[in-house]
Amino acid sequence: MAESYKRLLKKSLVPDGIDTPATAEWLWYAPFALLCHDTRGAEPLFVYGNAAALELFETDWEGLQGVPSTRSAAPDGEIQSERQAALARALEKGYVENYSGDRVGFRGARFRIEGATLFSVTSPTGTAFGQAAVLPSWSHGDPAQ
Repeated sequence: MAESYKRLLKKSLVPDGIDTPATAEWLWYAPFALLCHDTRGAEPLFVYGNAAALELFETDWEGLQGVPSTRSAAPDGEIQSERQAALARALEKGYVENYSGDRVGFRGARFRIEGATLFSVTSPTGTAFGQAAVLPSWSHGDPAQ
């Protein structure tokens, strides 16, 4: 994910001085939520969430793995359509910055993500694996209120 982010956005997801072996650990404890879903199947399924993402979405590692990523947003048609449109824009361009949207945790808590970056996760040769999201900021509560 970190390599895809750097290739697409021309900036690093991790601080300078973090070497490749330490990248995974740094991302796990990063000061932002980081999620990734696999796009190679019939529907996108979560394959990664760092510690902040697991807390934000009210789940643990096992509870996230293989879950359709559509569950990260309320089932409301408008919210799902807006989410899908943002992911499609990210797929087309490679990334989308400053994305905001309403989300829901796996236990029902509602929150709004703000300033997110959505980006494609690919191999160095361009083979697509999925999409990831960096969520630097969010606010809790019912976004509709």
